[in-house]
Amino acid sequence: MTSKVFAILIDGGFLSKRFVAIKRGSGGPVSGISSGDVKNFIDHLCAWPDFKDSRLLRAYYYDAYPSEKTLRLPVSGDPDDLSKRPAAVRGRKFLGEIQAMDNVAFREGTLMGRGWILRKDAVDRLVQQSSAGVAGPLLGDKDFMPNLQQKGVDMRVGLDIARLSMGRMVDSIIVVAADSDFVPALKFARREGVRVYLNHLGGFVSRDAGILVHSDVVMGRDLKFDEWSRWFNPLQF
Repeated sequence: MTSKVFAILIDGGFLSKRFVAIKRGSGGPVSGISSGDVKNFIDHLCAWPDFKDSRLLRAYYYDAYPSEKTLRLPVSGDPDDLSKRPAAVRGRKFLGEIQAMDNVAFREGTLMGRGWILRKDAVDRLVQQSSAGVAGPLLGDKDFMPNLQQKGVDMRVGLDIARLSMGRMVDSIIVVAADSDFVPALKFARREGVRVYLNHLGGFVSRDAGILVHSDVVMGRDLKFDEWSRWFNPLQF
C-alpha cells in the first residue's frame, strides 16, 4: 500500500507574530521565534494523528528578508541603515537557518517601504498627555519605526497550492495562516481532491472571510489560548 503524501505551507510572518503573542499571553519570556521553534512546530504538525501513515513531501516557508535600505530618519534626517539594525541581523541569520533545515523549501517575498509610523508606546504617551491636558516632550526619531509591508507571499502560497494540487503531488496540505486571500487557492485544492488542513494558531479568523469554510479540518480548533505554546516545544515520545 502506497503511503499518502502531504505538504506544509507556512506564512512565516504570521507564524512569527502568533509565536510572540502566544508566548506573551502564556506569561513566558517574550522573544522572537527561533529556527528551533519552527522545527518543533513542524514536528508537531507531522505528528497530527491524520498523518500517522503519511509521508511529508516538504514544508514550504514563506517570508521576506529584512530590508537593506538606508532611510532618512523622520525627525533628525540622519541616515539609518536598516540592514545594520540588530533585528535585521537576527532575521538574516534566522532565515539562513530555516533554509538549511531538512525537507524545508524557502520562498522569498519582498518588503516595500511605506515611510514611517509612530510606535505604539509613543501613541499611548500622546493620548495620556492629551487626556491630562499637559504638553509632553517633542517626538524624536526613536518614536518612529519604518513602515515595511511584506509583498508577494500570498501569491507564492497560492501558486504552490495550485501546483501541488494540479499535479496531485500530495493528498493533503496543511496551511499555517489566517488570511482570507488564501481562500481561492484553498477552494481550488479541494476541487482537485486535495484535503485542506488549516492551522491558525488560535489567531482571530473572521467567519465571513471563508478560510474556515473552505478548509476540511481546523487543527487545534478547541485549544485554549495558552495551550498553543506546546506546539513550539520538542515532541515528547
